[in-house]
Amino acid sequence: MLPSTHTCACTRSRAPPAGRLATRCVTTSPSFAKRLRARGIRWVTKHYRPLPVDAVAKAAETAAAAEVRAARAEMSAGAVDRPLLAYVGRWSAEKRLHLLKATRPAGVPLAFIGDGPMREVVEQWHDPPRVVVLPGMRPRASLAVAYRAADWVVSASAFETFGNVPYEAAHCGTPALLQDAQGFEDQIDPETEHRGALLKFDSRDGERLVAEAMDRTSPLLADPERVRAAAREKARDGVGVCDEKEGPLFHSTSAAIFFGS
Repeated sequence: MLPSTHTCACTRSRAPPAGRLATRCVTTSPSFAKRLRARGIRWVTKHYRPLPVDAVAKAAETAAAAEVRAARAEMSAGAVDRPLLAYVGRWSAEKRLHLLKATRPAGVPLAFIGDGPMREVVEQWHDPPRVVVLPGMRPRASLAVAYRAADWVVSASAFETFGNVPYEAAHCGTPALLQDAQGFEDQIDPETEHRGALLKFDSRDGERLVAEAMDRTSPLLADPERVRAAAREKARDGVGVCDEKEGPLFHSTSAAIFFGS
């Protein structure tokens, strides 16, 4: 039996059996906490404050204009004057990358940056300037330049516990077009759309929804500070491991249960 001081940091769908053994549970986002409560972990009332992304934001701020232009030329295969969408991250089935390809509006380049078990499949999609595949994981400083070079980052993933890429991109001033689903819904306010838009990539008219979302949020491309300000506001949401007003979430006399990476 676990002692009553145990804390559970729940981040994956397999959390509930172990989570029921803990008296305190903290997870990654309000929407994932809601999912856990629906599964019987009723005492998940807190979520972590997002990790600092100061290094990424600083790298984006200090990136030379020529470096950003070169990245945009690479990501768009030279179609630098067209709107540019970019997926950055893991290439795996649960990310539903095929939906991004299927809903890409005509005349809009889509860049895939990253790597993963679907690499061979994604590489076959390379069809510049429509789809530009750039395999290989990149350091944070290089990602910051890619965020700056893109007009929007995109993701059709329907199961995120938070979603670090759009969070990082927003701190670089780049809005996002994201699946209207858990994790992402905590990052974008559909009323203001200060950081981009939520939509259903898996809708029958997904391409039209993407085009409409791009049109609605296009003013953000000329106002990156609006995006950054919304991201900074989000950075204050949640609790830290040792917030005084909350009391320590972890105790030196107890072990913590972690789920996921």
